[in-house]
Amino acid sequence: MNEILNREVKGQGEFFFRQGDAPNAAYIVQSGEVEIVKIDGEKEVTLQRIGKNGLFGELALVGTFPRSASARATCATTVVVVSRSKFEEKLARADPFLKALISILSDRLRDTSEKMANLSVSSNDLTAMSDVAAE
Repeated sequence: MNEILNREVKGQGEFFFRQGDAPNAAYIVQSGEVEIVKIDGEKEVTLQRIGKNGLFGELALVGTFPRSASARATCATTVVVVSRSKFEEKLARADPFLKALISILSDRLRDTSEKMANLSVSSNDLTAMSDVAAE
């Protein structure tokens, strides 16, 4: 397993990847915390915070779509990097049923993640409009 694991360290505010980047790896938080943020024009919405042993960027292992959100360290953070190429090498040796199942699940997860991100951005728009209306 060591052949696919490298470590990466980021300081507070540094990005592991940005929205729109090409997918190339998934990450497991070894220490620290990462926030997943969606940027829509001038608006930034935190979708999730991921702590120790949490996984993020996992769709990069099975899909080719650009990153749908950014991942930023909230403090000094160390992650284990699981490269797409090494994952694909291991997946090539897997049972065809498992490969098909992973593909289906990843498509559904991406679709759900996009819908949730859009709902979060829309929800922030509604909150901002209600704040303006209350003034």
